[in-house]
Amino acid sequence: MSLTHKEDPIDYFLNACDKAQIVYKIADQLGERFGSQSNLLRADLQQVLQLGRQALINYHLMPDDCQKSKLELLNVLQLTMDELRDEVSDFLELKRYSKWKCNSAQVSFVYNLSIMEDYSYKSYSSFIEKNNIDKVANLLICVIDQTSDELRHEIHVLERSIKRSMSITKIKDKLSRA
Repeated sequence: MSLTHKEDPIDYFLNACDKAQIVYKIADQLGERFGSQSNLLRADLQQVLQLGRQALINYHLMPDDCQKSKLELLNVLQLTMDELRDEVSDFLELKRYSKWKCNSAQVSFVYNLSIMEDYSYKSYSSFIEKNNIDKVANLLICVIDQTSDELRHEIHVLERSIKRSMSITKIKDKLSRA
């Protein structure tokens, strides 16, 4: 990355938030449509979704100057993504469904949906309605992975910002004592 190019962390984070909300909607659909096949999956999904949604709401309500608190909430969001992924992966293994390979045509299909200009939950809704639980679960894992990548990036950006502001504060303190 060049010194003259500066990415807009706000846009990047809004994209991660949008994707997190899409993950939660897909997980809701997975739980609703297939809850009868696994009450445990449905209960576990509901718990994790509640925690993730609350972290997302709290993040948006947090004042901009509370960077450390925002970082904690981003980490909670990331943990909910990890937990959702684990729950869905465990479900696929338990039911002996196959998981999509990372370089498969299915994963490419999901990725291509996510880069469309009018990207939203509707991008996935017909796929969810027309496919079996194993395909919907694999779709969810793909969207979780994309969201996790964006959240990790945002966490890294915020950590750097916090470190930078701490360094500047230390320099100002030393200069004021000199």
